[in-house]
Amino acid sequence: MNASALHNLRCIQYNPKEDMTDFISKFLSLCRTANITSLEEQKTYLLNSLLDDNIRNILASKFRNVDDFDWVIRLFQGIMYEYPMHQIRYGSKITIKHCSTGNFLSHGEQIPIETDSQLSKVSCDGMSRPAANEIWIVSSPYGENKVPGDPIHYNSIISLKHETTGGSLHATENNVWSFMGRSENSNWLVRRHTTEPGYHNDPNGVWAIGDIIILENVSNKLPLYSNDNHNVSLDGDGYEENNKWYAEIAGQ
Repeated sequence: MNASALHNLRCIQYNPKEDMTDFISKFLSLCRTANITSLEEQKTYLLNSLLDDNIRNILASKFRNVDDFDWVIRLFQGIMYEYPMHQIRYGSKITIKHCSTGNFLSHGEQIPIETDSQLSKVSCDGMSRPAANEIWIVSSPYGENKVPGDPIHYNSIISLKHETTGGSLHATENNVWSFMGRSENSNWLVRRHTTEPGYHNDPNGVWAIGDIIILENVSNKLPLYSNDNHNVSLDGDGYEENNKWYAEIAGQ
């Protein structure tokens, strides 16, 4: 067994911007050089090359009863061509970055606002590579069950669950918190950011990495807002710079 090839196989990552043929060729070459002949091991290494949990889970379920490696590769190619990696979906782990300040939506302190409270402060911190405190899971809105892996069309309602603490992004009046529970105040409408009145309500298109959006709290009908003081609140009319955010898949 070639130790270097095995190390590279463990570290290989699929980049959707990379040519699929080049990636498959590299993967197969590493398997041969590392003498990985077990089909289950080959499946595992291929799945581990994916950063997106949703697509990894979809492929794992499709691989389960496949006993031919050529068919595994065909499935991988077909699903990856069909499944746009730039889309944000229910179940995606994302970071949410404020366009004006470059800071990430964070739940860093994790300290209740008072004894026995289920609410704790969120902020807009961290200007470099996001840490664990800045990772949120796109989840079904309160009162609904969405299918993990389904794309999120504009004007859809979501909730955002903090990966580390399990708290939901939540609003009471103009204040924004992490809430260790769920309610209607944890529901957020994903809208396009635009300077054109009325275009907010256009449902066309799917939320994707890098799209400039506003997150409007459904109960309060106000958008998520931040500025240079790192505070997060509900404020603005949805058209101004401090209401602009964009998301990236965590780890990419």
